[in-house]
Amino acid sequence: MTTSSTPTSAVMNAPTSAPASAPNTRYTAQTAGEGMHIVAVDRFSLADRQMMQAIVPAARFTWIAQKSEHLPVDATALVGNFPVTAAQELFAAQSQACAAQSQNSAAQSHSSAAQSPTSTPRLQLIQLLSAGYDKYMNLALPQGVVIANASGAYDQAVSEHAFAQLLALMKNLNQYADLQREHRWQSAGEVRSLVGATVVVLGYGHIGEAFARLCTAMGAKVFGFRRNPAHSSNSAAVAQVVAMDSLADYLPSADVVVSFLPSNPQTVGFFDESFFSAMKQGSYFVNAGRGDAVDSAALQASLRAGHLAGAALDVTNPEPLPADSSLWDTPRLIITPHVAGGWHLPQSVVNLRNLTMTNLTHLALREPVENVVLPSSRA
Repeated sequence: MTTSSTPTSAVMNAPTSAPASAPNTRYTAQTAGEGMHIVAVDRFSLADRQMMQAIVPAARFTWIAQKSEHLPVDATALVGNFPVTAAQELFAAQSQACAAQSQNSAAQSHSSAAQSPTSTPRLQLIQLLSAGYDKYMNLALPQGVVIANASGAYDQAVSEHAFAQLLALMKNLNQYADLQREHRWQSAGEVRSLVGATVVVLGYGHIGEAFARLCTAMGAKVFGFRRNPAHSSNSAAVAQVVAMDSLADYLPSADVVVSFLPSNPQTVGFFDESFFSAMKQGSYFVNAGRGDAVDSAALQASLRAGHLAGAALDVTNPEPLPADSSLWDTPRLIITPHVAGGWHLPQSVVNLRNLTMTNLTHLALREPVENVVLPSSRA
């Protein structure tokens, strides 16, 4: 564990003004973050760390590994996807500290010489560095703690990855890669185009819209599906945003189905035998959402039977995919090891840094943070 001191001067490109919402006048740019202990993952570069520290100059930062099982008991904000067990341990430790302080305060209240004890630090924010938050859904959050995700940070990375997988399938590039390894100069046959194609995007949020823009630019007609279409803004990226309960009406005519669905009880096993059977003969399936949404056996059966022209998975169930899994050898299937998002694209890291800086500023100025997903009532 390493602790960095706060830089004495602002770093270039660091925001110099408070967020648009009016801050509490008790806090200023110099005192913002006073008393805060921010525990963050050590994956950020030195320059990024300095920018984050400069935005809350009075706060103390500790940089630790993301897999750390034990977190500083006085943490007031966590930045990173730390183990759920570590968060639970922190909650318990802070609860015990508060109980001990209350007992001590009660005992000292009978002594005229007693001084008012310093309040025990309490965690207020867990800033995840992922869009997904399913691992934290069953975490019992103490009063006053919120979890924010990184929605919007990975739009470009994930949408481009899924789009590249789709085009590779439609142009037989995966088959040509096999032929190259075999030193065979041979045609892989007919190819397909997105011009005039009908594309169905499930989980139509920020990433889904970015993907839809790419398909629309290639001449496809895109339909975005989500539970509540009213939450989507009007966009030229799609022909229509449709409610999920109308999906059955669109599947038979879809040339492409792409999923960015999160993991929850409603999506586990969503893509099963009946789903793939309802898809158009010769269509394509891409999953860049969560692996547990797909019934792997049903997908393999559809591909081997030739009903689907091809499929691509960036996520599987389980992960990592075991070396002896039959998915590896399924024809016309492209598998990548959950790399669409993450820290692979430099712009994603910039987005994560900026989002973190924004929310730390909000927290320091006693303002509501952005992207709150838990408790769900704040989402």
